[in-house]
Amino acid sequence: IRHVMLRMVALTGGELARRRVPLSELEYPPEKNDLVKEVIERFTNARLLVNGVDADGNTYVEPAHDALVRGWQRLLEWKQKDEESLILQRRLTPVAQEWKSVQNKKQPSGFQAKAEPAINWLDRKLNVVENLFNKINYQINTQLLRLWKRTPDEQETSTEKPLQFLWNADPYLDVLDKELNSDDNWFNQVEAEFVQQSVKQKRRNVSWRWRIAIAVMVGLSGLATAAILGQQEAQRQQRKANIQEIDALREAAEANWQSNNQLEALIASLRAGKNLKERRLLQESENSKQREEVVQTLRRVVSQIRERDRMNKPIGEFLSVTPDHNILVKNNSIQDTRYLNSEGKEVKLSPRFIFSRNPLNYNPGIIYSPDGKLFATADIAAIPGDQENNNENGNVYLWNWDNKKLKVKLSGHQGGVKSFSFSPDSRILAVVDGNDTIHFWDVERPQGLFKNTQYRNIVGVGFTPDNDPRVATSTTGISGYKVLTLWDLRGKQLSTIYGDYADSEKSFDKVFFSADGKQIAIEYGIIPGYQTDAERFIKIVLWNYLEDESHKNSQTTKFVSKLYSVPLEAGDISTSISLDGKELFTAYDNSHIRIWDLREKNNRLTKLKLDANKIPKAISISLDADGKQLAIVNQDGKVYLGDLTNGTFNLIPEISGNTKIANFSPDGKVLATVSQDGIVGLLHLKSRKFDTLPKQFSRPISNINFSPDSKKLVIATENKEHKILFKVYEFKYKTKESTQNSYLVYHNNYVFFDSKNKLNYLVRNEVNRKTTLHDFKTEILLTKFQENQCELVVINYDYSHFRVSLSGDKTLVASTDTDSVCVWDMEKGDKLVKFKVTQGKNIKNISLSADGTSMAILLDDGSIELGQIGGLDYLLSKGCDWVRDYLKNNPNVEESDRHLCDNVPKLEIAED
Repeated sequence: IRHVMLRMVALTGGELARRRVPLSELEYPPEKNDLVKEVIERFTNARLLVNGVDADGNTYVEPAHDALVRGWQRLLEWKQKDEESLILQRRLTPVAQEWKSVQNKKQPSGFQAKAEPAINWLDRKLNVVENLFNKINYQINTQLLRLWKRTPDEQETSTEKPLQFLWNADPYLDVLDKELNSDDNWFNQVEAEFVQQSVKQKRRNVSWRWRIAIAVMVGLSGLATAAILGQQEAQRQQRKANIQEIDALREAAEANWQSNNQLEALIASLRAGKNLKERRLLQESENSKQREEVVQTLRRVVSQIRERDRMNKPIGEFLSVTPDHNILVKNNSIQDTRYLNSEGKEVKLSPRFIFSRNPLNYNPGIIYSPDGKLFATADIAAIPGDQENNNENGNVYLWNWDNKKLKVKLSGHQGGVKSFSFSPDSRILAVVDGNDTIHFWDVERPQGLFKNTQYRNIVGVGFTPDNDPRVATSTTGISGYKVLTLWDLRGKQLSTIYGDYADSEKSFDKVFFSADGKQIAIEYGIIPGYQTDAERFIKIVLWNYLEDESHKNSQTTKFVSKLYSVPLEAGDISTSISLDGKELFTAYDNSHIRIWDLREKNNRLTKLKLDANKIPKAISISLDADGKQLAIVNQDGKVYLGDLTNGTFNLIPEISGNTKIANFSPDGKVLATVSQDGIVGLLHLKSRKFDTLPKQFSRPISNINFSPDSKKLVIATENKEHKILFKVYEFKYKTKESTQNSYLVYHNNYVFFDSKNKLNYLVRNEVNRKTTLHDFKTEILLTKFQENQCELVVINYDYSHFRVSLSGDKTLVASTDTDSVCVWDMEKGDKLVKFKVTQGKNIKNISLSADGTSMAILLDDGSIELGQIGGLDYLLSKGCDWVRDYLKNNPNVEESDRHLCDNVPKLEIAED
């Protein structure tokens, strides 16, 4: 993906732009060509690339728009990193193409044509041997060298090709040759041939007879070496191709995820994980970075995916999802208007059926009663500025779903209908008219019940599960950002959501209540004016508002960035929630409808069963390297070590009874402890020897953590000004000595060793409520964390302890946020996993296992909950469990993907 997309970046001009690339330039050597074609095909299907034909009849491919080139952060990073190579590539490509063109015109003939394949074969084999001899510094008699050495004029042979185009004398040839022999070179087929021929010609000009001498020696020693080298080269090339294929799949997953093609992202990441496992690359130490990247991509996609399925849609306008879980599409032909389901079969509605699209907010004009017996439509809302007809179009029609016949017409909604909703018991219909008057209708009689006129700027109306009305309004804050507020009919403000501070153009457009009243879906984004050509960019934001209302405070506030959202395409103007409130249907284009799972995705937690009589209330916990053992510090200061596979816990007698913190080293060999009086202890688990370090600080120690190699230890406290004071110990096990250094950093900093055993720190800015990662020595910003849905809080507000935990290799960081624990990718800053604890419980302490696969959470009542972040096997099973039905039943799935999960076992307990 990197090499293909970088060819499509123009290097000239100030601002990045797309570059049109001939398909002939994208012909690669055989081991790469299929992958390149797959990348082009997948990106084209995802509408990221487009094909065309230029004026000369040559086919080409280019990015669909400049925004892809300018806005894809990974591509910008690639371009910056490979700038010099790209400049050299743009110089090389036209020269190589011209050389190939001349070569095709001037083909060798006669003896030269017959001998050339044999000479080229011998040249390739001798080149391998020559390199081998050079590497081992084989000394040849200088007289022999003198005998075979000749001047360049004497070295011309009858096998020369159009040499004037080759770069055998170019100063950059050595750079190109080194790149060509790397595992991840960027050459296409013609460029690779050109460089190979240039290198060969240079070598002939220097040492043609040298090779013949070596050939004689190799011939005398037998051909076994050549055979062995050939076999090793074939294995190396195969392994290289496997690694490149896995990288390409992972990059395709990342690109699809960024483009909101969630199912494609999941399938690509699953295939990358399966290839990594099946091709036996897991245990190779040199592939550790690739393993980490594949697992991180899987974690991101598997934990956050919402897209569940896709449904074919006939040509027409998507109206709604029906009670029988089908869809209703309005098809306007020249002759008449028909209503179709997903199979294209006509749904027979009453000839009197009326449906109008609301141009003010584009919301679907059909809703269904929760019992599935009725559905309602409304006349079009008033056109802005059309005062003459403002009082005429405000009818709501109730229809029986079984026979599709009209039950009653409800009139009197001045200025049209902005929003309407059934109560969960299906007995009341609430309608908001163009003047922000809310009409409540008795559906069974039917008759009007009462009206409410106290609210303005209404964007939605609905009911709680116990049929209590709720009203949503949208206003503009002091700084221009939008505010969504939820009210009851008594004028009480219940909850508030703030829009993006940085983008005042975005607004809360429409609020939908699920049929059961438990969840709200909000359209938020840029809404174009009526009858304008501007595109509509919105996302569906999901809000479990009942949780906020259940808080003791009279009013709760949230930011829209903290809520889960489903970004929609610019052409998605129709959305509909299923009656059970579990799925959101969005019209994607004229070919299909996407189905999104609305249920909150939290990794499952299980409660650890502890004998309260044996182990009193816990105050601190720590998971070991692989998450199979748990150290618990109880309120009496005693430390227990437990086996999570069988649930047995035993007291560690070597540790004194006034401990408050325990922490495993990443290698699992040492358990570090901190006593109430500030003494750091080290228990060597194999020998059971317990050592103590001299007392460090007069104030309480708040944190200790090891370096990834387990040879260094950070010990931290806070001074009177609440600044973090920490010391670093480096252990020299052979001499049993340690060295220390002291540092003072600002409040809210969490200092630790990164994956390369260098000091980094996390810092929390309480003004903008953002956490960032920095290099300790240079203070250079390394990572900005994406804190949507979760906040990465570094230290407890009473300064008593840190609220983060790191994996052993420091690639993951976890933090507590109210009733949740979230895990982030340390390098990219993306949130990967979320755990939500038992309702009503507060989190006291968390611990990530060193391998990053498990999580332990200590609650304020002393109970402990355990969760899986997952290694490769777990993630493959969880991802396949999500996508199995789609792969098996969706007619649009590629045949090569349909059996992707056949041999992947299901999780024992389904988590979604």
